[in-house]
Amino acid sequence: MDSGSVTASTEADIISDLLKKSFSTRQPGKQNIIVMQQRMPNLQSTTGDRRFQVSWYTKKDWLCVSLTKKAMFCWPCLLFCPGTSSSWTKTGFRNMKGFLSDCKKHERAGFHMAAYKTWKTYGSGPRVDSHSQARRDEIQRHNEEVDEATDVSTKEQLCMIVRLDKGSDIIERQHGFVDVSSNRTATTLSTVIKCKLIQHENIMDKLIGQTYDGVIMSGHLNGVQAQIQREYPFAHFVHCAAHRLNLVLCQAASSFAPVKRFFINICAFCTFTNNAPRRKAFLSSHNLEFPSPGDTQWYYRARVINVLYNNYEKLIEIFENIVDNPTGMLTEHFHNMDRFRVLVNPRVFKTWNGEVPSEKLDLLKEMYGDLFDIPMLVSQLCFIYRDKDFHKDSCGELLKYIFQFHLQSSIPEVVKLLKMNGVISVTSASVERSFSCFKRVKSYLRNTMSQGRLSSLCRISIHKDILSEKEDAGTLHEEVCSIITF
Repeated sequence: MDSGSVTASTEADIISDLLKKSFSTRQPGKQNIIVMQQRMPNLQSTTGDRRFQVSWYTKKDWLCVSLTKKAMFCWPCLLFCPGTSSSWTKTGFRNMKGFLSDCKKHERAGFHMAAYKTWKTYGSGPRVDSHSQARRDEIQRHNEEVDEATDVSTKEQLCMIVRLDKGSDIIERQHGFVDVSSNRTATTLSTVIKCKLIQHENIMDKLIGQTYDGVIMSGHLNGVQAQIQREYPFAHFVHCAAHRLNLVLCQAASSFAPVKRFFINICAFCTFTNNAPRRKAFLSSHNLEFPSPGDTQWYYRARVINVLYNNYEKLIEIFENIVDNPTGMLTEHFHNMDRFRVLVNPRVFKTWNGEVPSEKLDLLKEMYGDLFDIPMLVSQLCFIYRDKDFHKDSCGELLKYIFQFHLQSSIPEVVKLLKMNGVISVTSASVERSFSCFKRVKSYLRNTMSQGRLSSLCRISIHKDILSEKEDAGTLHEEVCSIITF
């Protein structure tokens, strides 16, 4: 039955019938028809100077109206939990002045979220989102990653990566390269980053994280991250976890005299073998090759140990006798990384017993409290903790499940937290990967190309998915022609 063609009298009969005879007592065939007949007429009713707004249907997709009773009802609650709210499922809601505040209170109720979920997932099978947006042109809640590297023409290049949400997916976008050879102070680098950010509108409350490595970038007083956070207060800094892990492990290893001597010896051995071509050739004849010494290379020590371990069986006993447990140091250094993320980790939902852990919630309040309706978030978290359908294997699967059944308008605060969890980066590895691209693009044979050409070619290479989408849609040729001016 087409809900758009139903008359006003039929609309009144459906809601009146549901008030007399609940949805659960109907035959399955009739239930399938009724559940699709949500009524959304224009209610000619006012309270004081406040009039019913048709736009409320867009903001509150659960809203329905009875013209006979001249009142508003909650459609999913009317179907699946009648009688739970006197104003929204029995008598109807008529106070236009208190509409928004009462809606907020009703949406916070656990029975409403359960009924909304049942309504959206009714009939199980995946639904097609007819209102899905096209590619988002502006940055949503996102995190930025920045790092530097030197190209073949000895120019210091700064790269910036932005992580943002696109519906239920978390994507990354590269913002080109900037030559910072002449000045690499924290003020200059922060100015470059700000110039990139101001290209996007309404980003003040959407920039929620920044990830760098190095003293100039991470200094808490005048470093780049501190200067960025002065203008973007929610852009909390996370030091690159990959760099920190390397530093922590090196520091932990160097705290034990036997281990410290061991690494000194293997570094000296690598220097001894790599500085003499004849020695290196001798090792190569025995299928042995040690990496070039480099304390700043992340995997240098690991690669050396692997070579020794795989080729010198006598060293196994030595490695087994070196017992080191840097767990305490790792816990101390990475405590802040955990922050509030565990709140939306589906694997631990069972451990919360339907209650939100206060210490994790306090961390969220401290960092991003102004971005959330905390009471609403707590009620929504309690709801998903108790509903086993939300107990997925990962945050990504949980977010996809919510979007698959269009539950995002029922638990918007949880969706916001899930997206923030996805876009906040703990490493700057994405930036490191982009340097591999620019070294392929700017080679020794093409080391005089302009900065703009370098950035553009690298972005084309990195984001092949955008070009593929435009080619599939048949719009690539038209968009290119519209940009080129003759």
